[in-house]
Amino acid sequence: MKKRYSFLMMFLFALQILIVVTPVFSETGFQPSVACSSCHSNRYNEWRGSAMILGINDVVFKKFYDNAPTMLKTECLYCHAPAAVLEKDMNFDLETSKEQMPCDFCHTATKLIPGKNFSTYAHEAGFGKLGNLKDPETNVHEGRYSEFHTISEFCSGCHQYKFNDIIDVDNTYEEWKNLKFPVETKQCQECHMRPYAIKDEGKVVVYFRNTFDGPEKVAFGMDADGTAMKLLASGVKLEAEKELKKILVSITNSGVGHKLPGAAHGLRRLVLEVKGLDKSGKTVFEKTEEMGITLLDGNGKETYFFWDAKSVARDSRLPTGTTKIFAFEPGPDAENFKIRLIERLIPAEASEKLGLKDYQVVLKELEVK
Repeated sequence: MKKRYSFLMMFLFALQILIVVTPVFSETGFQPSVACSSCHSNRYNEWRGSAMILGINDVVFKKFYDNAPTMLKTECLYCHAPAAVLEKDMNFDLETSKEQMPCDFCHTATKLIPGKNFSTYAHEAGFGKLGNLKDPETNVHEGRYSEFHTISEFCSGCHQYKFNDIIDVDNTYEEWKNLKFPVETKQCQECHMRPYAIKDEGKVVVYFRNTFDGPEKVAFGMDADGTAMKLLASGVKLEAEKELKKILVSITNSGVGHKLPGAAHGLRRLVLEVKGLDKSGKTVFEKTEEMGITLLDGNGKETYFFWDAKSVARDSRLPTGTTKIFAFEPGPDAENFKIRLIERLIPAEASEKLGLKDYQVVLKELEVK
């Protein structure tokens, strides 16, 4: 009786989904993500609390999108609002367009299609869903295991971007792929999607959460439990010591599977702040060092808009497994030091120029006496 009741409830739920979703599903090929929430509430809520929900509503992206050339806007939306692009819904009338990166965009993706500047995804939109569950038990839709969803290549469609055959404005995937570091290489999902293990018939099976942890989540106040912050801090070491008249500060990319900071279209900066204080606690020395990608326009001037860039002046980011040491001479009055390592989503000068907040994450802090 209990089994029959359970089946009846699943049937009624499936019927409800069909009634509610079919008009939108038939029109777009993608289902609204709310249709997934009844059976996958945990994964749905994780996605709702992740940067994937931001898309075009990401305030930094929106500012750059508004300044981008018209011919480039659709290319930007392939990653920030892909459902809208695929359905030519540039007014964002459909529910899946409003969701920016809906569940179905990833869970109906079958492979990558190489392109000039970036790869796009091939889809089999419908009631068949793909993921990393080995033997999915589904009543409402068909579920299929997809190895593609478990490997870093899956992420490369949006995290590997070359502009005009000149500049790799996001080279994250290639940096990971070419990693030469004496530790076990992990897939992107193993760091950014909070793996969890379940015992199934005596075997331990690892699955992934839809958390998509990264600096945006912390900087935009979306990291309520602090787990994303722990991930960011765990991959970098900050050390300092006094040596005669100098203070030596070292930064090590000890566990991030790509350069630090991540490329993110050449905007992100890793900033080292050093303050020296005298006996009374007054600041008598202040110095910053900045690491990132510096882009130059056709006139040789620094630009924050990658579409204006003609060359890369420098890439001072920190590769995996490497250390940078900075030496400072603070003077005789500085006895105590406060040191911070900060990741900025956008350079401070660009924030000020564009009227944006200084979105930043304090990765590490040190006091040296």
